[in-house]
Amino acid sequence: MTKVPNPEELKKLRVIIPTSRLVLWAESSGFETRRGTGSHIVCRHTKYPDVFFTVVHDTEKLDSKRNFANALLEIRKRESAKTSPTESFSKASDDEKFEAIVRKLPHYIEAQRNHKTGQIILRDRNLPQLGLTLLPGEDSMIENKARYLEGLKREVFVLLGRARANFDINTKFTRGVFGGTLSHSVYRNLAKMEISAYAADEPTDKIFTAIQDYMLLVEYRDIEHQIRLEDALSSDAVRSVQVAFNARRGARSNQITLTNPNDGTVFNFEFTTKSHQRATVEDVSGRISGAQLKLVENMLANINVQTKSSAYTLA
Repeated sequence: MTKVPNPEELKKLRVIIPTSRLVLWAESSGFETRRGTGSHIVCRHTKYPDVFFTVVHDTEKLDSKRNFANALLEIRKRESAKTSPTESFSKASDDEKFEAIVRKLPHYIEAQRNHKTGQIILRDRNLPQLGLTLLPGEDSMIENKARYLEGLKREVFVLLGRARANFDINTKFTRGVFGGTLSHSVYRNLAKMEISAYAADEPTDKIFTAIQDYMLLVEYRDIEHQIRLEDALSSDAVRSVQVAFNARRGARSNQITLTNPNDGTVFNFEFTTKSHQRATVEDVSGRISGAQLKLVENMLANINVQTKSSAYTLA
């Protein structure tokens, strides 16, 4: 018989269990057996070394069986400790401690606790992409961490303002909360960037990195379009370029005076740009969309082609 009986039943059993069988049951239940002094055999649990009992070899008493049953009951108690009332009380205490931490935070910072790791995640309510992770034991630093996030928040708002004003990047807020999407108002085909809410163990500066990366993409597109526009306007057919605008910054209407190389006819052609820079009537600068740039390139490419017709119209 190798199956170990239920410990409650084993305690009630009023028969003597042979030593060899008790030792076999003990070993199959996770106990190591070692012969001690005299006729005693010590059985010590491998996972819980402080739980042990002794078996007296060839005993005629019930003590060995009862000691084994008690040891099994102790092991069961320890294995079920995770769901015991003591553990529940501990969790309740942790909840109270966490609530005390939350009460120390300003209203614009939210806290989330990871029960498995003991980490506390702080996020800004207006900028959920901005946050940091507190390790277990760093609870006392909560107020300093909150002030640190507050300083970072100001820097993020400055960076988002620069992205809008200088780079024409769309940064949509809904009811005061940044959605995490970056897109471009001029370069419509520039892929959007989605910045997810801060997650545990992520770099605190991830929102800064994402915004700066998108600004860099816009700069690359600026350079590409500016080179193409300058190449197109270097055509001999271009007599002058003037800029009309309603405000010193924003949308501009660029008027090119062209000369038909075939018959000398002079006519004007317009395209639009947008810029945060202060405009002047002779300054062609700012962002030009892909569609407007293609229109300029096609017009100036066509005007240099020898043709009998002097009438040029925009497609």
